[in-house]
Amino acid sequence: MNFSPPTQTILSGAGVGPTGVAAPGRQRPSGHSKTTSTSAAMAIQRSPQRIFTVYNTRPAHSPPVMDERVKRALQQWPNVPDVYGWLSLTRRGQWLLRNESVTNPNLIAFINRNYGPLDDGGYAFQNGPQRVHVALEATPWIARIAQPEADRLALEDHTGQPLDVIERFWISADGDVIAQTARGPALVHDQDLMALTRWLRDKDGHSLSDEALPEVLDKPENAGLTVLLGKDPIAVKHLGNTTLTAHFGFEAQPQKPA
Repeated sequence: MNFSPPTQTILSGAGVGPTGVAAPGRQRPSGHSKTTSTSAAMAIQRSPQRIFTVYNTRPAHSPPVMDERVKRALQQWPNVPDVYGWLSLTRRGQWLLRNESVTNPNLIAFINRNYGPLDDGGYAFQNGPQRVHVALEATPWIARIAQPEADRLALEDHTGQPLDVIERFWISADGDVIAQTARGPALVHDQDLMALTRWLRDKDGHSLSDEALPEVLDKPENAGLTVLLGKDPIAVKHLGNTTLTAHFGFEAQPQKPA
């Protein structure tokens, strides 16, 4: 499969790009009818055999590196307009295309492989030669517990990649737990919060009772709270009233330049 060179920019309707994601910033070849964003999203998820065959070849847990075909498309067509307002990531690690859930596993895998940070603090999915800026409901990465029965906590992000370099855990004013990782902040999935308490320890290395937990989580520094992860315990601190974007320095709602 080869990428077709883009022509004019369109913002009404949605074409299905060669990599499988609706391409609102590229014009369809003549003779193609327009579709609404809803029908485009449905078409994407119904046609994996035509769209995704060449991309579903990488191991599920290989490092998140941009597909070679995407890199070549970027070199061939470097000036394709960026897309805003189409793709978002929920606080539970789910991709939304124009507010509709992306459910096709091949499409999800392709987005995951070609998603990453930008120099300006934003995050984007590289759809062939076209950059699709991602709106974030919470943080750029969503963490899940990978091995619920392990003695030491193991986390992976929403793309299935391990989060094995964690500098600190933070608790927000809303009670969210955020892992400060080498790749950026990762909100711990809310369905894993109760399980996470299994690896919490106080300053003496003791596990916490249900009765003590609320007070300790409110002031984790005072309790010397840590998480058992890897060889050394990781400190837990409170964010206070600081927002996630301000503290971690990422862009959650990217806007098209004026």
